[in-house]
Amino acid sequence: MPFCPNCGTEVAEGVSFCPTCGTKISASIPLTPQKARPSKLIQFITGVTVISILEVISGILFIFGGIDVLAIGGLIEATIPLFVGGALVSAGMLIIGIGIISFILAYGLWKRRNWAWSTTMIFSVLGLIHNILLLPSGLIGLIINAVTLFYLTRPKIKALFRPSP
Repeated sequence: MPFCPNCGTEVAEGVSFCPTCGTKISASIPLTPQKARPSKLIQFITGVTVISILEVISGILFIFGGIDVLAIGGLIEATIPLFVGGALVSAGMLIIGIGIISFILAYGLWKRRNWAWSTTMIFSVLGLIHNILLLPSGLIGLIINAVTLFYLTRPKIKALFRPSP
């Protein structure tokens, strides 16, 4: 069986692209695993791992922030029955939900699921727009979302999330 010249993954005969990194497999003499270069794949996976870890951190922050907003809303609603307390409780539940979605995205990115790539792209674009509106205080979030979008749109990274044939 041939091996991918880019990442060293063993590929089936007649396959045109590596199922792991997306590199075009030529019909030339198959490479042995010793001649393959797994370090490039490790670099790609490291980047995805970093984004996954950022999603976990984001999820933790969203959940704790949501709990805070939920508690403040509950206190306001208990002391002064106004619409504000109920709105804060609803906002807190929404923020906690976003935190849970961040954990699910982190898992999907870690497992290189196609849906996680697509959803992360959507959330990064929304985050980019949100942080542009918050400038200058949203500068760090703007940079993180811009780098995430740039990284996930690289052809070899996109190939990592392609479904295997």
